[in-house]
Amino acid sequence: MDRINVPETTLSDLLLAIRVSRADAVLFEIGGDHGLHFPRRWAIFHLVLSGRIMLDDERTPAVLLEIGDCVFLVRGTPHRLVFSDCGRPCATHHFDASRRFDVIPVMRIGDGEMNCRVLSVSFDIGFSETNPLIRLLPDIIHLKRKDAVTSAHADWHGDFNGIEEACHGPGGAGFVTRLADMILVQAIRSRILEVNEWLGMDAKLAVTSPRILAAMAIIHGRPDFGWSVGSLAREVGMSRSSFAAAFANSIGVPPLQYVKRLRATRALHLLRSTRLSVSEIAREVGYTSEDSFARVFRRIYGKTPSASRGAN
Repeated sequence: MDRINVPETTLSDLLLAIRVSRADAVLFEIGGDHGLHFPRRWAIFHLVLSGRIMLDDERTPAVLLEIGDCVFLVRGTPHRLVFSDCGRPCATHHFDASRRFDVIPVMRIGDGEMNCRVLSVSFDIGFSETNPLIRLLPDIIHLKRKDAVTSAHADWHGDFNGIEEACHGPGGAGFVTRLADMILVQAIRSRILEVNEWLGMDAKLAVTSPRILAAMAIIHGRPDFGWSVGSLAREVGMSRSSFAAAFANSIGVPPLQYVKRLRATRALHLLRSTRLSVSEIAREVGYTSEDSFARVFRRIYGKTPSASRGAN
């Protein structure tokens, strides 16, 4: 049977719909062994203009940020910028109130020699939050300058002295807002390449079916959730029928069949790499009934979960 041709919004269409607004920026000069604590949930990015510093979100291992590196926290995860584990971070409340600066302010943190300059920008993406591409983004996106040559964000950086001068001059706030637009778009493009590689998909899928790519990232992020075709369609802003047809056309199987295959793949990995019981694994991959899990698993792999344990 011929596949149905379902019109699909292009990646560029979705990228053009993303606009940063109400950007509020500060150029932090951090000295000594001090640092900064960002306790509130602002969407924010940090661009290191000189020196190096560690980002710590208090849940995952610290990330080293070097000159030219940029880190995005679209969901505003509370975090710190420090020089070491013994750094003394100061809570910053600059972004608590809405301000309108034309020239970006400079704030000095700590005493002694200035070790790092960081451009920090809090922003709002407004209605773009409903854009399915935003759903692709993890809590923290680290764009490394050293990887720029081979990644989707090549050449977005350039003369960091020029960026800093542009912040200081008249209209600096407008410049930073557009800079945030560009870096966010490049962060999304970089993430799309990463997700395509992670899912083992042809790179063409990212261009022709960005909403389906977003749906797959959502499924892979929470395969144990009780997804329905309708709930997945709502996640990426499509009607149920259009989503079901577009997913099958792009991936080759219906959405819920893909979910079952992914759960079975995760279950097989757990069977071979852990000592969890079959019932525990069933719950881990999203089944409330061990019998239902076993039926689906056997249909896909041709043997029971117990028989698959330890098999090569």
